[in-house]
Amino acid sequence: MARKFYPTDLTNMEWEILSPLIPPAKEGGHPRTTDMREIC
Repeated sequence: MARKFYPTDLTNMEWEILSPLIPPAKEGGHPRTTDMREIC
């Protein structure tokens, strides 16, 4: 199922700026199941 586009979604350029600021998942824990771009 395709995800619905919303006007508030990040553009690719905005994501390139923000993605390095999101810390990586911690080792030893559960792997992330959520796309970090979806919640920014």
